[in-house]
Amino acid sequence: MKIKLNLRFLKEKYIELPKTATTEIISPITVKKKNYLSLIQNAVEKSAIGFSLSDFLRKNNRILIIVNDATRFTPTEKAIDAIFPMIKDKDVRIIVATGAHRPPTLYELTTVILGKYYNIFRGRIILHDATNDKEVLYIGKTTRKTEVYINRIIKEVDGIIVIGSTEPHYFAGYTGGRKGIVPGIAAYSTIEQNHRWALDEQARILKLKGNPVHEDLVESVRLVLNHVNIFGINLVVDDGHNIFACVAGDIFESHYQSVKYAEQVYVRRINNLADIVIAIVPPPLDINLYQAQKAIENTKFAVNEGGVLILVASCHEGIGPSNFYNLLTYSKNPEEIIEYAKKNYKLGYHKAVKFVETMGRCEILAVTELQSEILERINIKSFNNIESALNYSYEKLGRDIQVLVVMNAAVTVSITKY
Repeated sequence: MKIKLNLRFLKEKYIELPKTATTEIISPITVKKKNYLSLIQNAVEKSAIGFSLSDFLRKNNRILIIVNDATRFTPTEKAIDAIFPMIKDKDVRIIVATGAHRPPTLYELTTVILGKYYNIFRGRIILHDATNDKEVLYIGKTTRKTEVYINRIIKEVDGIIVIGSTEPHYFAGYTGGRKGIVPGIAAYSTIEQNHRWALDEQARILKLKGNPVHEDLVESVRLVLNHVNIFGINLVVDDGHNIFACVAGDIFESHYQSVKYAEQVYVRRINNLADIVIAIVPPPLDINLYQAQKAIENTKFAVNEGGVLILVASCHEGIGPSNFYNLLTYSKNPEEIIEYAKKNYKLGYHKAVKFVETMGRCEILAVTELQSEILERINIKSFNNIESALNYSYEKLGRDIQVLVVMNAAVTVSITKY
């Protein structure tokens, strides 16, 4: 069987699998294009949960719009297209919710994130810097003792509009909604304290109720609501980057409703566990190993114990934040890594723990642009192309095997039918 690829960093244009392999291919759904203007406008007005955008804007004049950085599929420019007639006469500023990520490049701002609105709002665009203590304001502590510091711009506005996208997230349950604020415009220390809960076994993909990361995020955002009003716009995007759904209004309830649509797009049921899983990561989450790791989390329970998981991601900017990588090199003993992470938690350590948990289930191979030495130091075999990674896998498992190919694996969650 031949499977077409569209990855710029690879010379390979196809994955070729043996006839003896039983192959299953999954990806998020793609739907017929909809009129995104009317879809969003209807969501923020007629179908808004709790209150409409018109009601919100009547009570709030100084508006801060929170938008995602380039590591999300959010069609921010389209969302602003839909609401621009309503906000153009307001005192509007925009902040890019970088969380603990690097700041966006000018190309990302003008092409991926804001498009034409970069020039329209030039001079009123803020790039959040989680490491700048002078930028943040302490607003309280959650019951899990997370100290919540938020960008002090919230004291200069009456209302916040959060434009986000809802996708599965490997320890927060789902992206979107409250995550635009925390971690989006929170201090590094706040993000680190919240993400410590990612080590908890209840912090997992598709789970919100009982998930300590999610519940701590909700509490954090409730503290923000004591200072400023918030309106949420939650977009769900299909595999063709078309807007599948939009739910707006109350920051929490609109997000919960958007999760139902995200499940339809991103959660794919498979017939059987696979001996080999090929997890393909296209842009934007192929940027580095830190982001591409989401594909491993989304697919690890689709592979048989003792099987092989092949990560295919450019990682053209390297490993990303280094804390998780440094911890992986700390010891060859998984238990020592997990114990060290629990006692000495730093942001990123949760990824190291997730890595070693997966390595206990299956072997991880990687087809990336990273130097092979970088991966081999953390017990991941590196290959220049998918064919050579598959040949290695055949030598280990044979060719009479079950293969699962997951397109857009960083957001596609594979679960068994039973």
